[in-house]
Amino acid sequence: MKNLTLSRVARANIRVNRKAYVSLFVGILLAVFLATATSLCAWGTVRGHEEQMAQRVGWMDMFELGNYGPTDDQLRNCGFFQRLGHVTVDATVKDSKICTGYYDEEAEKLMNRVLIEGRMPEKPGEIAAEQSALVRLGVDKASVGDTLKLTMTPIHGEEEEKSFILVGILNEQTTYLEMRLDEEGMRFPAMLVSPEETYKVGSKVVHRVLTYAPLITFNQVVRNCPLAPELNVYTYTYGVSRETGEAVYDDSGYARARNLISRIALWVVLGAALMLSACVGITTAMESLLSRKNEDIGMLRAIGATRRQVRRIYGAEAWMLTATALPAGLLLGIIVTWIISMLAPDQVVFSLNLWLLIPILCISGLCVFVASRLPLYHASAQMPMGVLRDTALLRRAGKVRNHMEFKTDRLIAGRRVRLHPLRQAGTAGMIALTLLSTLLLGEVVLGIRQQNNDTPAFEMNGPYDSAWVTDPFSQPSSDAEEIRYEMRKIPSYEGVTKVQSVTYLNANLLMPEVPDYFKTRKVDTVGSDGEHIVHSVGTMHGIGSGNDWLFMNDEELADARARSNEDWGAQEAVQNVERMDLIRSQLGITETIVPITVQVLDCDPTAFREYVTDGSINPEKLDSGEQVLVYAPNLCARKTENGGLAMETFSRIDEIKDKEWDIIIQNDYFKQGLQLSLLELSGRKADEAPMTYDIGSEWKDWYQSMDCVRAETKVGAVLGSDAHIDGIYLSGITVILTDRGAQAMGLKLPNPSYAEVFCSRKLTEDQEAFIDNQLNQIATRGFMMVDNQLQTARTKQARKIREIAILTGMILLFFAVSVFMQVTGVSRQIRSDTRMIGTLRAVGADLRTLVGCYRLPVWACAGAALIPCLLFYAVTEFRTFRLFTHNHPVIMIPVLIVLAACVALACTAGIRSRLIKVARQPIVENIREL
Repeated sequence: MKNLTLSRVARANIRVNRKAYVSLFVGILLAVFLATATSLCAWGTVRGHEEQMAQRVGWMDMFELGNYGPTDDQLRNCGFFQRLGHVTVDATVKDSKICTGYYDEEAEKLMNRVLIEGRMPEKPGEIAAEQSALVRLGVDKASVGDTLKLTMTPIHGEEEEKSFILVGILNEQTTYLEMRLDEEGMRFPAMLVSPEETYKVGSKVVHRVLTYAPLITFNQVVRNCPLAPELNVYTYTYGVSRETGEAVYDDSGYARARNLISRIALWVVLGAALMLSACVGITTAMESLLSRKNEDIGMLRAIGATRRQVRRIYGAEAWMLTATALPAGLLLGIIVTWIISMLAPDQVVFSLNLWLLIPILCISGLCVFVASRLPLYHASAQMPMGVLRDTALLRRAGKVRNHMEFKTDRLIAGRRVRLHPLRQAGTAGMIALTLLSTLLLGEVVLGIRQQNNDTPAFEMNGPYDSAWVTDPFSQPSSDAEEIRYEMRKIPSYEGVTKVQSVTYLNANLLMPEVPDYFKTRKVDTVGSDGEHIVHSVGTMHGIGSGNDWLFMNDEELADARARSNEDWGAQEAVQNVERMDLIRSQLGITETIVPITVQVLDCDPTAFREYVTDGSINPEKLDSGEQVLVYAPNLCARKTENGGLAMETFSRIDEIKDKEWDIIIQNDYFKQGLQLSLLELSGRKADEAPMTYDIGSEWKDWYQSMDCVRAETKVGAVLGSDAHIDGIYLSGITVILTDRGAQAMGLKLPNPSYAEVFCSRKLTEDQEAFIDNQLNQIATRGFMMVDNQLQTARTKQARKIREIAILTGMILLFFAVSVFMQVTGVSRQIRSDTRMIGTLRAVGADLRTLVGCYRLPVWACAGAALIPCLLFYAVTEFRTFRLFTHNHPVIMIPVLIVLAACVALACTAGIRSRLIKVARQPIVENIREL
């Protein structure tokens, strides 16, 4: 006879009782399948996002413009970088910011340029370009095979006329990596040429693209890399966000981990819910099997078997079934993941990775181990005689109290609850998960917002010109006439209801004397750590560190000159005074030139009517240039306990109580009818601004070449408080013009800084596609960005719908599992209570009485599950404790109560159907010993 081993005992048990092990096998198969499917889908989601970012900005993690830092060998050997490639820029197209260049072998892999059409250039005279580059050059109709005649400006060279054959259309990439540096060649090439392309005179600029070593981020490079100072971080070196596909200044490991978790959160939640259901199924099946072997376990314990041996004997069966179910579960999971990737190719990429077997096997094993171990520990923890006589049950039975009223069903049901109080704990947990999922579903449903006419369908954002920082007195030229002409035609597009835009203009006020209202006040405070803090409070913004230079006398100016080498604020004040003197001498004026922010609005100015503190808004006079609006608030500030400063604006001075504020700045200058003299200096591009600190010949040439526009106007109305309309916010003293008024004054306007396009609700797909295409062409020419809010809303709504589908599936799953657990558990009780049921039937009990014997534990279980959900709702009533609940709908309370009742009714119906089958048997069959 062969040796009797645990594995042989387990195999014999499975072979003899095949039907009894079917439910356990199914539970284990589901555990393996769900672990495989959710792991592969989560990995596919991560890979899908990586592929999207690779198409947008390639595979690089960081780039350095200009190759001014350490050598390639130093970067490779420092331990922070893994791969390094070179991008060469050889020229720029005249009167544009479009660069041409080529990649080395490693950069070609890291940049991951995708051809929409055609091929890459292979010899001189061939070129491949992004569609946006062709649009900016005015040759957007060009196709592969056409000849492009371009005027090229080589790096540090002379202009040359070149003819290129367009051999390929590239995917858009450079717009995401645009850093808007004004130095020559400090951009990635939007047009690729052959490395053999040459120019008569000129040099080249080389950019480096890098990938990090494992577990390295941009923030770690900045803080810990010994080469970081040489890399000129934040000036020429930037990180690339793998989340948004844009150049960034900050990219931490924490942010990457948070984004990764948020990306796979749905799969994790869904997988956890499904795995929990599988665990419950395994636990239920194990309990059912062990309950049938209660006496066998008692006999084993009686003849000396230890608890560990009992667990090993019956645990071996679960592991054998796991080994059998593993291949089938893996195959099913792979097939389902492949189907999902086919249905949603943009969201999930099918990618098999052998390393994923490790988490799959670990999750499956942990699920089987925990789910099967709990019943095994419970079964093996009892003493031999306790198992045989069930002494624990006898002890609890002694605590059952007598009742004054004899109602059979209530007494039996109450006795069950008292004797087995934890028997329904698993089912109560599943019902609680059902109710919590329903609460989250309500949050998601109420979070869906429909697009309406008050929300812009498209938004356009303009660039920020660096000359605004270099020279506060001048307005950079941007050749915006064509862009503004095209934008004025947008309201004529079919489906567009209105368009409103704002243009920020750098202009100046000519003032015989600068009023005190323009002064910057200083406030000294002490921080919580005892540090002395000086705050600046003023009504003007956008002029560096302040406007003290407007009020300097000769002695103060001389002192600022003496400190200019050490004090940056003093240096800037001296520069502004010298620039102003230079402009006054060239224009022959004596007034003080005060840089001011001007907003040119292409919308209804009467929307500001509620913020008017003096005068009235006359649209006709605004459009003719006779009048302007001026935002000039009454500004108050007070110190806070932690050393900060709290500021607030008021429309009327009588609203202010002096005792509440440390500083009060009252508008006593701008009144209705005040004559204003505006000065605009424009005509030069931002990248032509002098980079020297000394106000010498370069700045003299700069201002001499400017076009000077002077306009006389009057204040029509003064605005106060926190004036704003439809996304247009005012800050600091601001002169407000209408688009027609600015044209009437002869001002030269740059590209709009911000525009909103409103569309009809009945907008068709073709109309939306046409509008989107036209706006993108306009934006490309003007170096602007277009945000399709309709598409964004649809994307958010689709995500909400997916969340609703997942939560609905979870609710149905938990609901079904809850009912299944409850009905299965009661069915086992009914089987063991067959004689009791026969006895009750013999004395005249009907079906209703029999159901009543099992009804109370079901409703008690549903009520117990409702308690933690209501507590969760009550706690999240306080905003401090709200993690993912924002709407907090009150209607969810009755919904939860109704759902809990539905679960109890479904369980009762299942129990009733089971009792009907028992009641169909003869009473004698129920009573007799089986």
